[in-house]
Amino acid sequence: MADVVRTAPVTLRCLSAVHIGSGDRLGPLDFVREGRMVTVIDQSRLQARLAEVPTLADRYVRLCESDRPDLGEFLRVSGLPAADLAAYRVVAGGALAREILPFLKLPSGDPYIPGSSLKGSVRSALLHRLVGQEQRLREEAVRAATEDIDDLARRNRLPSGRRTVALRGASRRLDELAFGKDHNHDAMRLFQFADSGGPPASHLVAAEVRVLSVHGGRLEVKETRPGNPMRLVAEILPTGTALGSRLAWNAHLEGSDGPAKSLGFGPRLPFLADWIANCNAIARDALRREAEFYQAYGMGALAQWHEERLKELETLPPSQCMLHLGWGAGFDAMAVTNLLESAAVRQIRQGANLGKLGSAGPVEPFPKSRKVIWRDDRPVEPLGWILLTVGARPKPIGQVRAAVPAPGDVPTAPRGFSQRPRPPVTLPPRPEGRSVEDHAPQGPQAPPVPQRNPHVVEAETLIRTLKLQEVKSQLQAVAAAIGRCPAEEQDRLVGLFRARQEEMTLKPKEITANMESLAKRLQAAPRGEG
Repeated sequence: MADVVRTAPVTLRCLSAVHIGSGDRLGPLDFVREGRMVTVIDQSRLQARLAEVPTLADRYVRLCESDRPDLGEFLRVSGLPAADLAAYRVVAGGALAREILPFLKLPSGDPYIPGSSLKGSVRSALLHRLVGQEQRLREEAVRAATEDIDDLARRNRLPSGRRTVALRGASRRLDELAFGKDHNHDAMRLFQFADSGGPPASHLVAAEVRVLSVHGGRLEVKETRPGNPMRLVAEILPTGTALGSRLAWNAHLEGSDGPAKSLGFGPRLPFLADWIANCNAIARDALRREAEFYQAYGMGALAQWHEERLKELETLPPSQCMLHLGWGAGFDAMAVTNLLESAAVRQIRQGANLGKLGSAGPVEPFPKSRKVIWRDDRPVEPLGWILLTVGARPKPIGQVRAAVPAPGDVPTAPRGFSQRPRPPVTLPPRPEGRSVEDHAPQGPQAPPVPQRNPHVVEAETLIRTLKLQEVKSQLQAVAAAIGRCPAEEQDRLVGLFRARQEEMTLKPKEITANMESLAKRLQAAPRGEG
């Protein structure tokens, strides 16, 4: 009996910082900064403590009503240690703003990447690939977009500001033409991704994000007012983070005489079977486009980052692909305008009010803005790039050797599946009115990432996010953090501290002096737990 559903483990590794937003915002009454750490307050614990002392509750009400509330000062004066009220703690990777964008989390509080985000990223990449290959899809994209804009304009229903709402219908019709007219006929029914497992919330970093935008022919940091850069702070999974997920492939839909034929997406099967290669083709185009963009505006470090990923992509085995997902992935990751004729793009932009408009029409380049991680007073990396490996389980955090493993480190399997034979999967009877996706594996099924000593995680994150100008001033904090760790971890953490200084290009004499100072402080620090 042929497999009904084939499954395979999936590893996701962050090639750059990744942020999947929860839709919430943490305001000044939600968190406290203490040195290099940010403590996010558990509001239920805080309210319970306030209820015990009526005078504290009254003072807290006045705090909430103030223009610039200082929760940290309130807790200090009230004798309420922030650590006793913590929901979780993260390292501050840069300057903090008054708000933090939290990462999406499981009920356990651990961050994760939803299966829907993974599949959405794959779907967008495959749609880009099809539009680039098929002239009829490019023509439909232009026709549907212009028809929607004209129709809304005739009925005076074009909203002010960006009119991307006018393109939603066109986007839906393009997707239906590429993959199928409705959910039952959707060729993307062939596979699903489970929600990933996740590391503990303490692995997150509250990173500073800035917006680079082209202005007057130069790529500059966007400002809220002259001399005041726009600062965003988001919880991110740092580069190198590994998560586990699972892929389910509905094999019963395949075959020339299978349901795919009657559902109308049989011709798409060969294309979807090579989804990994097709995703890499789109990643290659995106990386090359971004490298050229940054090079044109003199951002050599960001251009080099994308060029290095391009080189790595060319060495990937058949079981790996690069994807761009989440907040900061940018307009081109979601739209196909970069594949259309320039005249058609200008017409769509003019009608939908996309990008800056001049007297002669839309102004280039488009899109003109990028979100980047900002550290040590410079842009460090883009957001949202991951490496997806089918057929491998993630290594525990702290054992990640490199962002992209060598070809020998991962399985090389056609169609992204292990060549090891798998027993058939028998599904329960399908109730009336339910589709096969309802029986696909749900939730995180890959083995969870092993829990690590929180002191080790805290020390690693503190060291990895040190700024150049903070090395000397943070020596005591680094020594204290390492001192709290088990003895068998301390030598490795000291080596990590040296490597971080070398990465920041400190002079050898400065590194030697800092290491000697650290050694003296460690001798005086309390012995770590075993």
